[in-house]
Amino acid sequence: MPRYAATGPAAHRLAAWDIQTRRALARQPAMATLAEITRVQTTILAATRVVLDAAAGSPAIDPVTHQASSNHT
Repeated sequence: MPRYAATGPAAHRLAAWDIQTRRALARQPAMATLAEITRVQTTILAATRVVLDAAAGSPAIDPVTHQASSNHT
């Protein structure tokens, strides 16, 4: 199964970000680079959480599974 099964501009941008981040971390990154990666990853996580919470109210995802995964945060 591909790592990014979703299609569309957002999925492509996230895939590109993932590749860039891995390349940056494979080198000896500066503290500023690590801080920027952390800031962007936090923003991505927050946006993902909002989308998942909104989707939980629709038939798009299983609300029981979503609730179970929400309890781990």
